[in-house]
Amino acid sequence: MYIVLFSILLFIFFEAKRKQRIIPIIKPLSNTTLEFTETLGRLYFQYKDHKNIADKKITYFLEYIRTRYYLKTENLDSIFLENLNKKSGVSLEKIETLFKHINFIQRQTTISESDLLELNRKMEEFNRISV
Repeated sequence: MYIVLFSILLFIFFEAKRKQRIIPIIKPLSNTTLEFTETLGRLYFQYKDHKNIADKKITYFLEYIRTRYYLKTENLDSIFLENLNKKSGVSLEKIETLFKHINFIQRQTTISESDLLELNRKMEEFNRISV
């Protein structure tokens, strides 16, 4: 009788340790970032506000230069261009043409789609070439 009682207590003790509550499966949140960017892209495309997109791209690009190369971007003068040339490894001519195009866009009130595409192409070329 003691053996049976001891066996039952031993069984309860070990069985209680093995039982765990079931971990519920939590469905991951869906990534709506792509849908959001597509909606914004359609909105900008409908209004054809190329100047606004270009201004945002320029702001992002200058922030990229500040954080990656630790250069101040308040004055986009020849000293800045030379420092950017030294730190990025991109030729001075390409940097000058990029920033001439940026200055041109910043002075305009509206720009065409081709100007926006040209700005994007030059920025991508800079990013591709830079060290």
